[in-house]
This record gives sequence, C-alpha cells and structure tokens, in this order.
Amino acid sequence: MNSTGDNMLLKEFNRATTYVKVMADQLNTDQLLSLYARYKQATFGNCHTPKPAFYEFEAKKKWQAWKALEGMSRQDAMSSYVSLLKEVADNSLNLPETGGNKGTQLPKSVSVMAKSKDDDNMSKSEPQFEWCKDGLTSELRVWLKNNSGMLDKPDESGLSLLHWACDRERGDIAQILIEHGANINIKDKEGEVPLHYALLNENEEILKILLKSGADLSIPNLDGDLPASNQLIQKLEKS
Repeated sequence: MNSTGDNMLLKEFNRATTYVKVMADQLNTDQLLSLYARYKQATFGNCHTPKPAFYEFEAKKKWQAWKALEGMSRQDAMSSYVSLLKEVADNSLNLPETGGNKGTQLPKSVSVMAKSKDDDNMSKSEPQFEWCKDGLTSELRVWLKNNSGMLDKPDESGLSLLHWACDRERGDIAQILIEHGANINIKDKEGEVPLHYALLNENEEILKILLKSGADLSIPNLDGDLPASNQLIQKLEKS
C-alpha cells in the first residue's frame, strides 16, 4: 500500500477506535476481545509481553487473542479492525466500505462522538477543550493566562487538554500547553499518557515535542503497554 493509502487507512482506523468507546456496552465479550487483539497488533505489532499467570483469567484471554495474530501486518490489523467493527455494529455506524475516496470519509460523529445537550452545556462551561480540539491557539492562550490552575483538569471523558492535543494532532497546541506547565505524563482513565495518543497517530512532530520535553517512556497503560517498546519511539531516539 502506498503512503496515501496508509494515511487513509490510519484515519479510518482512528475514527473506528473512537467509535468503539461509544458503543462498547453494546458488544459482547468475544467481539470486544477480537477488536482488542487487532488494536494491539495494529499499534504495537507482535505480542512480546510475558504470558499472564493461569489465575489471571481476563489478562490471559487478552494475551491469547493478541498472540494469535502474530505475524499479521499493521495495515492488515487496522483493516481487519475496521471491517470487524462494521460487521458487529450491523451497519449502525454507517461506515462506508473501504476503497476509493468515499471509503475513508466516515461520518463526523464517528470521530468526535455524538453530542448530547449535556455535551453542549459542558462545551459552554469548559470551552478550553473545544478550542484545544479545533486548534484555536489565540483563545486558548487567553484562557491559560487566567486559568493556569486548571491546566491539567480532565474533561468528563477523563482526557486532559494535552491528551486532546495529541489525539487531534495539534502540535502547536501541545507545545503551548507544555510551555505553560502541562503535566506531560498525565494519565487518562486507561492509564494512557499523551505519548500513547501521539503513538497511535504516529505523529512524529508531537512525539518529538513530548520526548524533548522529558516525557517518561517507562509509564505503562492498564494493559502494560510501554511507549519505550514502540518501534517508532526507538527510531526517533536513534535519530
């Protein structure tokens, strides 16, 4: 697949992973396990973590599902993830088939999640998150001058401003937040730090900003994934 095709697939994959958070409670255990394994293979490659102890039932199931995909390419894992999500969702996602320009243009609600009245109210009371997502640097700078003590406060989804900047690939916003003292190693509900988000998007610009600012590579998420074990991190450290 050429670089254009890779970028299109990555965008589709990222939007699909966002949508899973919305519909996770509608999926059964086997479906979630299959998606989990493909997500891990797509983002971290082959499973090299030690096999969990026999009494760690849930962890062992996850490990076995991921290990079973050993050898699957990153692109195939992403494509399989998207296809599986469409299948288990019974087309309720309205995700178009892959292939051609239309194949990557998922509904906007997939990437930003469907908004409710409560979300709209929260946007009005905490507009800094919307400014961060939309790359509105001027508005955010003004807010930071008067609200430095709220810099690391998470939103209702448990994400900080720096998490969102990395998620939406806003390198300029990430730099501004770090310059104002954002906690570069802050964790979300899944134990993921901004580095995990930048790695998912393979955004080298933001990764370099985080690494230069002293991001800790040894912080695992709840699944035990270490940024230090990621091939892209290893590549950037050598360059």
